[in-house]
Amino acid sequence: SMKKLEQTPGFLSSLLESITERIVVVDPQDYKILYANRAFQATYGQPLVKLLGKTCYEVTHRKDQPCHLTETDCPVKNAFETGNPSSTVHAHVDKVGNREYVRLNAYPIRNPDGNITGVVEASTDITAEMNLQEELRRKSELFEKILTTSPDGIIGNDGMGNIFLF
Repeated sequence: SMKKLEQTPGFLSSLLESITERIVVVDPQDYKILYANRAFQATYGQPLVKLLGKTCYEVTHRKDQPCHLTETDCPVKNAFETGNPSSTVHAHVDKVGNREYVRLNAYPIRNPDGNITGVVEASTDITAEMNLQEELRRKSELFEKILTTSPDGIIGNDGMGNIFLF
């Protein structure tokens, strides 16, 4: 059963390695990477041995200071300071230098005494969704400009003949 599975050597490791989201465990005191799963390693083009000891912001943002100093929000810092899960969207830079948008979910890790000893962060690439939202925003603005600047009257109706735009 599940209890036996949890006691199997390497169970947690293989569990984390099989997850397609990028998983990283960070020391909340200095933002150094303590663990990164295969998906995280592949995204940033570095094996675990090279990631260990580097800071999360150095790897994901290619910056030399924590993201809360350069971005609006740091979920690792928030999870550590509040003791609650934290979520945000960041722009990261992948292994070939492409900007990508990721949804970050950070969760505090507590020791048996209840003290937070690390933060696990899961990230998901949402670049395609963000690009679609931007395209929709641009088209909506264009449509609004056409409606407000057109010298001719514009009427829109649906397939049933109902007028929805006048």
